[in-house]
Amino acid sequence: KRIDTSSEPRLGFFLRSTNLTVKHIPISPELGELLDGVVHYRVLPGKFPKGVGYHFDGLATVMKLEFTDSTLSVVLKPFLSSAATKYKWCDFFGSGSGPTNPISPLICFQNPGVNLLPFDSKLWLTIDTNAWGQMDKRTLETLNGKVTTPGQTLNAHPACDYWSGECFVQHPCNRQPDLRVVGSRLCFSHLLPSKTGLRTKAFAKVRLNKNVLLQHSHSPCLTPNYVVSKIDRFQFRNPFNSNTGGLLKVAKQAMSNDWFIAARPHTATNKKKGRRENFARIANSNVSFVNNHFINCHEREVDGAIVVDSIPATDAYLDSYYLASLKGPPNWKKNIY
Repeated sequence: KRIDTSSEPRLGFFLRSTNLTVKHIPISPELGELLDGVVHYRVLPGKFPKGVGYHFDGLATVMKLEFTDSTLSVVLKPFLSSAATKYKWCDFFGSGSGPTNPISPLICFQNPGVNLLPFDSKLWLTIDTNAWGQMDKRTLETLNGKVTTPGQTLNAHPACDYWSGECFVQHPCNRQPDLRVVGSRLCFSHLLPSKTGLRTKAFAKVRLNKNVLLQHSHSPCLTPNYVVSKIDRFQFRNPFNSNTGGLLKVAKQAMSNDWFIAARPHTATNKKKGRRENFARIANSNVSFVNNHFINCHEREVDGAIVVDSIPATDAYLDSYYLASLKGPPNWKKNIY
């Protein structure tokens, strides 16, 4: 049975498929002069086929807004993953949906619908796994770019310095191939172009005092001298969430107080101020939470301390994007730290 959200006024634009192309919408000459030549991109969960009842499992779609000659053109195109092209035949498994077809030998896992990363003249669609995607900026055609990493998880929001052209990612870097989802070794890496798309090159490594499940950092942040990551991870539910699907049926995010701080390598500011370029450490805050997003990081002029502005959440906040949760009133006390 298809999910019908048309009679649910509180849902707004959640869990709704969209397929919109509108060209040459007139805008005011004043606005047109200001925005002429601007092209803006957004990524959104744009299609909800049968069996998808979790908002961020909607299939990745890119929206392109282009301003020319006092007009606005809007084009939406789906990222042509296996889930988008073979959904009826494959077994889709997402954050809160699936398995949709357990007897199928084809697993549809890739769905990079969280963020867009313009890097190395390419347009990348990102998510907190290494199953990123690539599209042509001009035509929005799906390309074959891949990201090569030592672990299963990556950052949906890499920390990028657009002055230097660098992007940094934080990820697990366990030596054993069988520890791609569980481990204790963590790395900060440069994100670099490769023949097949992108690769990571580690410059800082630390080790936790225990193994963790699906370690990830949704949005590392950057200062002139350091990269900073909140070390988030998942934990198994007990009991399982029987009325849901996907990863969140069996696991949820764990609240922790672990942080990973490393010096940026090969920067003039590091050398000038005498900082060790191989500096890397685990730090602990006085509170445990899940980092929804970092807003900003900066170094305090008075003492050089790193100040982080964060949107903290609880281990329950991801459950708020299920259809049943979206039908009811928001539970801010449960989801926001």
